[in-house]
Amino acid sequence: MQRLLICLVLAAGGQLAAPAGAVTLREATLDEDALKRFVHYDTAEFNQWFHLAIALPVMYSILFCIWATVTCVMKVTGRSRKTRD
Repeated sequence: MQRLLICLVLAAGGQLAAPAGAVTLREATLDEDALKRFVHYDTAEFNQWFHLAIALPVMYSILFCIWATVTCVMKVTGRSRKTRD
């Protein structure tokens, strides 16, 4: 327990000792070097069709896996759908 407490204290102390700095977007745009160092974002154009082509197969794969799992569990347990009267 003491070792855990010591590790937590050292980790917290290490985080507090780390230098921190911030720059606003306006300050970064004024200095080209600061802009390259501090502002990291993707400037590529968002392609909706590309993301759609990725998202649809992923979504339907997840739905298929859920359906297959439920079907397999029903087969193994011997249960079936209950019909409505």
